[in-house]
Amino acid sequence: MGNCSCLAKEGVKVALTSSRGKEGEETVHVVKQASGEGIFVKTDVTNEDDVRSLRDKTVKTYDRLDYAINNAGTAETMTRLKLTCITYRNN
Repeated sequence: MGNCSCLAKEGVKVALTSSRGKEGEETVHVVKQASGEGIFVKTDVTNEDDVRSLRDKTVKTYDRLDYAINNAGTAETMTRLKLTCITYRNN
């Protein structure tokens, strides 16, 4: 939630996700209280179709996607460029 509210205060439009709908909606509320703009898309980040849907809804809403911040944990150490969906799913 902290990342989203800080970004919103700087004028960044935020598309956030969680597998927990109530928490996601609460975070959007915090973003809007910070005079920001945000949407919530309930997503299971281990499901490629869900992630594609998140991307598509973000681009449909804001016409672009500039940054993606993954706040879900993974135990394997590697550069983000080498992290594939298969590697992510297996961790």
